Amino acid sequence: MKDNNFKDDKGVDAETARSRDRIRQLVREFYHPDETSENEEGRVMGHGGSAKMARSALFNVSRGAQSLHDRLNDEDELPEWVQSKLAAMQDDMDEIKNHLDHKLHKAEQAEDAGTPDPAPAAAVPTLATLFGLEGE
Repeated sequence: MKDNNFKDDKGVDAETARSRDRIRQLVREFYHPDETSENEEGRVMGHGGSAKMARSALFNVSRGAQSLHDRLNDEDELPEWVQSKLAAMQDDMDEIKNHLDHKLHKAEQAEDAGTPDPAPAAAVPTLATLFGLEGE
C-alpha cells in the first residue's frame, strides 16, 4: 500500500503528483495520438506551414503553464508586468482557439457534406507572431 503522506522533493503529496502525471499523460495523448498517420493529408486552415510546430509549441506552453499553476498560491503577489503578460497570453490563446475552432468546424462540416474545404481565409499567424517573439 502506498503512503498517501509521501511528498516529493518539491513538497508535492502523492495524490497531487498522480493527478499532475495524469494531466501530463492526457496532454501528451491529445497532442500525440497514436492513430495519427504520417501519410494522412492535413487540412488547410491558412498559409503558414504545418501544425507540427504549433502542436509542439502548445505542448510546451501547456507544460509550462501547468508547472506555474501548480507552484503558485492564490495569495502570491505577482509583478504588474507578469499579470499583464498573462492577460495578453490568455487573450491571444482565446483568439487562436476561436479561429481554429471555426476552421476545424467548417472542415468537419465540409467532410460530412462530402464537399471540398472552402478556400482558406487569411494566413493563420504563428504563435511566435502572436506572442511578440518573432525574430528573437
